[in-house]
Amino acid sequence: MALLAIFLSLIFSLFVTTSAGTQSKAQDAERQTDINSMDAHLEAYYANNGYYPTFADINNASWRHQNMVGLDDEALKDPAGTASALASAPGKHTYSYKVTGNNGEACNNTTVDCAAFVLTATLGSGQTFTKRSFD
Repeated sequence: MALLAIFLSLIFSLFVTTSAGTQSKAQDAERQTDINSMDAHLEAYYANNGYYPTFADINNASWRHQNMVGLDDEALKDPAGTASALASAPGKHTYSYKVTGNNGEACNNTTVDCAAFVLTATLGSGQTFTKRSFD
Protein backbone atom coordinates (compact mmCIF):
# COMPACT_ATOMS: atom_id res chain seq x y z
CA MET A 1 0.00 0.00 0.00
CA ALA A 2 2.82 2.42 0.88
CA LEU A 3 4.53 1.63 -2.40
CA LEU A 4 1.33 2.49 -4.29
CA ALA A 5 1.09 5.83 -2.43
CA ILE A 6 4.70 6.66 -3.31
CA PHE A 7 4.11 5.71 -6.95
CA LEU A 8 0.97 7.87 -7.17
CA SER A 9 2.79 10.75 -5.49
CA LEU A 10 5.60 10.54 -8.07
CA ILE A 11 3.11 10.43 -10.95
CA PHE A 12 1.29 13.47 -9.53
CA SER A 13 4.59 15.37 -9.10
CA LEU A 14 5.57 14.58 -12.67
CA PHE A 15 2.19 15.78 -13.92
CA VAL A 16 2.42 19.05 -11.96
CA THR A 17 5.97 19.68 -13.16
CA THR A 18 5.04 18.94 -16.77
CA SER A 19 1.94 21.16 -16.54
CA ALA A 20 3.95 24.05 -15.09
CA GLY A 21 6.55 23.70 -17.85
CA THR A 22 3.86 23.64 -20.52
CA GLN A 23 2.16 26.71 -19.02
CA SER A 24 5.49 28.57 -18.88
CA LYS A 25 6.21 27.74 -22.53
CA ALA A 26 2.72 28.91 -23.54
CA GLN A 27 3.18 32.16 -21.61
CA ASP A 28 6.58 32.73 -23.24
CA ALA A 29 5.04 32.14 -26.68
CA GLU A 30 2.32 34.68 -25.86
CA ARG A 31 4.94 37.18 -24.69
CA GLN A 32 6.83 36.84 -27.96
CA THR A 33 3.61 37.19 -29.96
CA ASP A 34 2.64 40.33 -28.01
CA ILE A 35 6.07 41.93 -28.48
CA ASN A 36 6.05 41.09 -32.21
CA SER A 37 2.55 42.57 -32.57
CA MET A 38 3.54 45.79 -30.81
CA ASP A 39 6.70 45.96 -32.92
CA ALA A 40 4.67 45.69 -36.15
CA HIS A 41 2.26 48.42 -35.02
CA LEU A 42 5.12 50.70 -33.95
CA GLU A 43 6.90 50.29 -37.29
CA ALA A 44 3.65 50.99 -39.17
CA TYR A 45 3.14 54.11 -37.05
CA TYR A 46 6.71 55.21 -37.80
CA ALA A 47 6.23 54.64 -41.54
CA ASN A 48 3.19 56.95 -41.49
CA ASN A 49 4.53 59.63 -39.13
CA GLY A 50 8.34 59.61 -39.23
CA TYR A 51 8.67 59.04 -35.47
CA TYR A 52 7.59 56.56 -32.79
CA PRO A 53 4.98 57.25 -30.11
CA THR A 54 6.18 58.66 -26.82
CA PHE A 55 6.05 56.51 -23.69
CA ALA A 56 3.02 58.52 -22.49
CA ASP A 57 1.22 58.11 -25.83
CA ILE A 58 1.66 54.33 -26.04
CA ASN A 59 0.25 53.99 -22.51
CA ASN A 60 -2.76 56.19 -23.23
CA ALA A 61 -5.62 53.89 -24.31
CA SER A 62 -7.55 56.67 -26.06
CA TRP A 63 -4.47 57.74 -28.02
CA ARG A 64 -3.69 54.12 -28.92
CA HIS A 65 -7.23 53.39 -30.13
CA GLN A 66 -7.11 56.46 -32.36
CA ASN A 67 -3.54 56.14 -33.67
CA MET A 68 -2.69 52.44 -33.56
CA VAL A 69 -5.93 50.86 -34.72
CA GLY A 70 -5.87 47.09 -34.33
CA LEU A 71 -3.42 46.97 -31.44
CA ASP A 72 -5.27 44.99 -28.80
CA ASP A 73 -5.04 46.41 -25.27
CA GLU A 74 -4.32 42.86 -24.03
CA ALA A 75 -1.11 42.85 -26.10
CA LEU A 76 0.33 45.32 -23.58
CA LYS A 77 -0.31 42.95 -20.67
CA ASP A 78 2.08 40.16 -19.76
CA PRO A 79 0.13 36.86 -19.43
CA ALA A 80 1.21 36.56 -15.79
CA GLY A 81 0.86 40.27 -15.05
CA THR A 82 -1.96 42.58 -14.09
CA ALA A 83 -1.05 45.92 -15.70
CA SER A 84 -2.27 46.79 -19.20
CA ALA A 85 0.44 49.41 -19.55
CA LEU A 86 4.07 49.25 -20.55
CA ALA A 87 6.81 49.90 -18.00
CA SER A 88 9.78 52.15 -18.66
CA ALA A 89 12.26 49.40 -17.71
CA PRO A 90 12.20 45.60 -18.11
CA GLY A 91 10.75 43.61 -15.24
CA LYS A 92 9.01 40.39 -14.34
CA HIS A 93 5.36 40.12 -15.45
CA THR A 94 5.41 43.40 -17.37
CA TYR A 95 6.46 44.52 -20.83
CA SER A 96 8.68 47.56 -21.24
CA TYR A 97 8.99 50.28 -23.89
CA LYS A 98 11.97 52.60 -23.99
CA VAL A 99 11.88 55.24 -26.66
CA THR A 100 14.60 57.80 -27.41
CA GLY A 101 15.74 60.39 -29.91
CA ASN A 102 18.49 59.75 -32.48
CA ASN A 103 21.27 60.21 -29.92
CA GLY A 104 19.65 58.31 -27.07
CA GLU A 105 18.18 61.45 -25.53
CA ALA A 106 14.67 61.85 -24.12
CA CYS A 107 12.09 62.53 -26.81
CA ASN A 108 8.68 64.18 -26.94
CA ASN A 109 7.88 64.43 -30.69
CA THR A 110 7.69 68.21 -30.31
CA THR A 111 11.30 69.33 -29.94
CA VAL A 112 12.96 65.92 -30.23
CA ASP A 113 11.45 63.18 -32.39
CA CYS A 114 11.28 59.67 -30.99
CA ALA A 115 13.59 57.85 -33.39
CA ALA A 116 14.36 54.51 -31.71
CA PHE A 117 12.74 52.07 -29.31
CA VAL A 118 13.38 48.88 -27.39
CA LEU A 119 10.49 46.56 -26.44
CA THR A 120 11.24 43.91 -23.83
CA ALA A 121 9.45 40.95 -22.27
CA THR A 122 10.95 38.92 -19.44
CA LEU A 123 10.48 35.22 -20.10
CA GLY A 124 9.72 32.58 -17.50
CA SER A 125 13.40 31.62 -17.38
CA GLY A 126 14.38 35.20 -16.53
CA GLN A 127 15.90 35.76 -19.97
CA THR A 128 14.53 38.61 -22.08
CA PHE A 129 12.91 38.74 -25.49
CA THR A 130 13.70 42.08 -27.11
CA LYS A 131 12.69 43.90 -30.27
CA ARG A 132 14.42 47.08 -31.33
CA SER A 133 13.27 49.61 -33.88
CA PHE A 134 13.96 48.37 -37.41
CA ASP A 135 14.78 44.79 -36.28
